[in-house]
Amino acid sequence: MTVLTAPPHPSSPPISRPSVCLALGGLGLLLLGFGLRLRAAQGPDLGLDGGLSVALAVMPLAEALALLARDVHPPLYYLLLRLWLALAGSTPFGAKYLSLLSALLTLAVVWALAGRLAGPRAALAAGTLVAVAPVAVHESVAVRDFVLAALFVTLAAWRHTGSAPRARRGLGLSLALALWTAYTALPLLVALALDGLLHRERRDRLGAAARAGLSLIPWLAFGLTQGFGQTLTSGGPRPVVPPEPLTGQLWDALRLLSGGGWLRPEWLGPAALAGALCLLGRPRLACDQRPREPVFLLLGAGLGLVQAVAINTLWTRQSLSERYVLTALPFLVVLLAGQLARVARWRAAVATALLAAVGLLGTLAWLQRPPPPAFFWDPRTTVQALDQRTEPDDLIVFVSAEQAGYYQVLSRSPRPWVLIPVGTTYLEGDVAGRTAALLTPLLAEERTLWLVLYRQVLGSGTVQIEDWLSLHTFPGPALALSDSDLVPYHSAPDLPPPQTVAARFQGGVVLTQATFPTTAHAGEPLPVALTWQAAGPLPADYTVFVHFLDAGGAIRAQHDAPPLNGRAPTSRWRPGQVLTDRHALLLPADLPSGRYWLAVGLYRGPTRLGLLAGGDTVRLGPVLVERSG
Repeated sequence: MTVLTAPPHPSSPPISRPSVCLALGGLGLLLLGFGLRLRAAQGPDLGLDGGLSVALAVMPLAEALALLARDVHPPLYYLLLRLWLALAGSTPFGAKYLSLLSALLTLAVVWALAGRLAGPRAALAAGTLVAVAPVAVHESVAVRDFVLAALFVTLAAWRHTGSAPRARRGLGLSLALALWTAYTALPLLVALALDGLLHRERRDRLGAAARAGLSLIPWLAFGLTQGFGQTLTSGGPRPVVPPEPLTGQLWDALRLLSGGGWLRPEWLGPAALAGALCLLGRPRLACDQRPREPVFLLLGAGLGLVQAVAINTLWTRQSLSERYVLTALPFLVVLLAGQLARVARWRAAVATALLAAVGLLGTLAWLQRPPPPAFFWDPRTTVQALDQRTEPDDLIVFVSAEQAGYYQVLSRSPRPWVLIPVGTTYLEGDVAGRTAALLTPLLAEERTLWLVLYRQVLGSGTVQIEDWLSLHTFPGPALALSDSDLVPYHSAPDLPPPQTVAARFQGGVVLTQATFPTTAHAGEPLPVALTWQAAGPLPADYTVFVHFLDAGGAIRAQHDAPPLNGRAPTSRWRPGQVLTDRHALLLPADLPSGRYWLAVGLYRGPTRLGLLAGGDTVRLGPVLVERSG
């Protein structure tokens, strides 16, 4: 009798000790990178222009896309951030976590790319350097598109260096995602094209690269309809500032990529890099059996640095920023790791330890950096003031997208807000027209609008916004903060008809009419419109005062401001000019019920402008105050 037995299953090959060590090393590097980035994510700082990203992610989608289209950023990251904030919540850490996650994935892809090209030693070296690199850590917690773009760039490089069929499937998608995330991915597109032309066996990938580039055409066409062409020809946000010399920019790039921008002395990072290169000896441009890969890596790194210098020279015109060298970092690290894998182990260990130590010191120096001076940037104070003074139905107008984003993530209960961006010509557009179109329907009912004037904003855009508001609303007393001014404006569409006053002051000034409600509520604004007629300019600039007096003559509320909130100084009044001067008095919440009066006049220093009939004050009223609620 024959007994049939099943053939034995082939046993799985035993897991080698080097494989276990490599896996544990990769896990350790991820934990190290996560720990440093988690520490960096503490606090409210969103990174340079991080508030802008949050603002774009929460403002109405059509407005955000229109603003992005005429700016210098594609929309993918901001659409993902919009979805992310809807799921994770609008908090500083929630906003930063998308970048942090992208940075960790980039670390993993760099580790895999170096391992594929030069073996496990290179993978561990590359992972170590990226885990502690100050540029990578800093940008990993910035709420900006550059980190996600670096992830897609590294993924595209990983797909490009893989086997041909798999590379064709993933390369085009990775490259398209990179281009739709940030234009800083363009060097990769050029590097892939040049690499395909130099190596015949890779020319089949040129089609995928071309399709990825062509996928941007619809977005660019939309951008041209929104003013992107004017943006490109504007010269950037600082068109009159001369660029930094090329030697200075190259030094900045070397310093940022080695020890970061906060390591002192500044030469320590470049010196460590020079020492590591001396330990490596003569470079050998080969990656195991892949002699073509160093060419691609050199193209990616070199073109990335060329782009960073070009952006800084032609656009930003300041010290080279870490964000612009970020896409070159993976190529440089993998290239360096490939060299480390080809020298004696002790040389590689010393060189890696030297570079990692300097990178870690640079990261720790960045973590301990001092905050910016309060007069320049103090979002917490601004947000606290808005939370304390605004009511749920109030509207906040920001002229700085950065402040709008910080308000969204720091406020305990964000009020409705709108953004009218000013400060950069290519983003401003028609400020007056945009102000009228945006605010007119919002002021159709009685409400208070708070204009947040960031003092560091450049240009005349804020003046145009204030001009429009001074003509269409009732400005109240401004509140000066450390870096901004908060100015309340009250809309009052249902005021009673004006009262005839005909009070004649010296110098030919006549207060012809006054408009104000005859009843008011404690704790609410009281709008007052004064109509002035001038016989000509006064010899000096006078300030209009509007006082709210109780029965005993005590001032219970007031608003003092030059006519039209400073837009019509009395020394420039024209003969026969008639102007309506608006004021809003905030009545105290504990104001007792009763009858009150308004006192109106003009003064310059301690001297008031006299009335022809005697005295210097016009008394109006009464106004009956009722308790709210």
